[in-house]
Amino acid sequence: MRQNLTGLMLALAVLGLSACKSNQSDYFLPSNESVGSMPERGSIADMNERRGAGGAARPGPATPQTMLFLVVHDVEGRPVYVELRRSSGDPQLDQRARHHVITARRFPPGQADTVMLSLDPKEVPRQ
Repeated sequence: MRQNLTGLMLALAVLGLSACKSNQSDYFLPSNESVGSMPERGSIADMNERRGAGGAARPGPATPQTMLFLVVHDVEGRPVYVELRRSSGDPQLDQRARHHVITARRFPPGQADTVMLSLDPKEVPRQ
């Protein structure tokens, strides 16, 4: 075991390597790069804080997406059951949209049915 360790230390010495480098510029800056292209320094948490959690630019406020509702309507075309299947991302908008479907949406009369209704956030009245 001791011979293996001595052999490893000898190999490192011959190659001009050390087991521990204290010069950080060797680690962060390859010899063929200029100082202007040096990667930013700091802990991973610091870099994530500056860039955002995914390492990319922080996104702005999320835009509401199209909602999807499961709607059961009666023979006259009035909704009797409305269930949210895909949220817009805004709970208040989802609630207003559900209320809008129950009170204002009508379906072709003649036969009770269950349908999937896609609703754009722009279609939802603002109270």
